[in-house]
Amino acid sequence: MIKSRKNKRGEVFGMSFGMIFSIILIVFFLVVAFIAIKAFLGWKTCADVGLFFDGLDKNVKIVLSSTYANMAFNSSLPSSIEYVCFVNLSSSTSYNANNIEKDIWTFMKNNEHIITKDSNVYIYSKKSYSCGSRFKKINRIDVSQKSPNCIKVIGGRVSMMLERDTSSNSVRISG
Repeated sequence: MIKSRKNKRGEVFGMSFGMIFSIILIVFFLVVAFIAIKAFLGWKTCADVGLFFDGLDKNVKIVLSSTYANMAFNSSLPSSIEYVCFVNLSSSTSYNANNIEKDIWTFMKNNEHIITKDSNVYIYSKKSYSCGSRFKKINRIDVSQKSPNCIKVIGGRVSMMLERDTSSNSVRISG
């Protein structure tokens, strides 16, 4: 004998209203969790950039105050950043540079209205960058020799050498 099942009120496809409501809540919480994780990863990117600027500034001060005038500086940056460039925006000299440096120089010269004139460090990325300014002023960096002087970020790591002549009050940076 086959029992016939009556459709009770609130049942759709054999599930109660409570079950459907629970599934909707689970989906909602999963979506909110993914949004929060994405936001935290974005904050990590911004924190890495801030830590790079702070570390560079700190190490430039160490080189300037020490009797030993050479120091290696290694830092991690988000993988979306391709180059760290040291620039002198007030310089109008032209030189034979590689294409990426010409692109960076052209971008900076075309966007001087959003760049403060005293900025001398620039982070270059083709991808979108939403961590505030790409430009930073680090005191006592020598950018007179070549501008822009770009150092490639490889695998999220940048390595550079901070050098100072014993008679100089500024630090040269080389890749």
